[in-house]
Amino acid sequence: MNADSEHRPLLGSLYPRRTPEPVDAHARQTRWVRVPNRGPWRLALLIPVTLAWLSIAIPALMAIAAVRSLAELAVVLLILCAIGVPVSAVLVRAWVSGTYVRDSGVKVATILRTTAVPWDSVTALRVAEGRVPWCGTPLHVRGERVVLDTCEGPIATTVTSASAYLWLRPQAWHAARDRLPVWWNEVRPSG
Repeated sequence: MNADSEHRPLLGSLYPRRTPEPVDAHARQTRWVRVPNRGPWRLALLIPVTLAWLSIAIPALMAIAAVRSLAELAVVLLILCAIGVPVSAVLVRAWVSGTYVRDSGVKVATILRTTAVPWDSVTALRVAEGRVPWCGTPLHVRGERVVLDTCEGPIATTVTSASAYLWLRPQAWHAARDRLPVWWNEVRPSG
């Protein structure tokens, strides 16, 4: 292995390596950056669920070719669309859900919706204690969550101490909790 080659982890496409950009007064972060990155618990859940869904969906789609009757084909397509489209949509949203930042603002993507707010609208960032979703499920446990206070009201982020990114990883929780205020302080105008 030569010195110029880069070591890529297993499933390297899940951890893209971007070329470093210049760091100076005029550098701007225009891409959305996830805070925090996908954690081991999230990957341990999403990879098997995705593989299981693909192992069901691909043979089902191939079975459509075996249907000879137009009426049977319509019924099979209706069933596949009724089940396949919602399950696929939820699975895709599960992969992209999270809290993202860039120099112009912050974006919170959940399974059901995405909220983007410019940093100018954020009046405060705080860590609130209370009931938070455990690993993204409807079950709630006691924990902490980063909340954005905006002109329109508070926005709960996906950065929680019990999230699938950070559960049982206190050092990662503290780093993620501190990363949002750092972005906010870096980009807001001083005055």
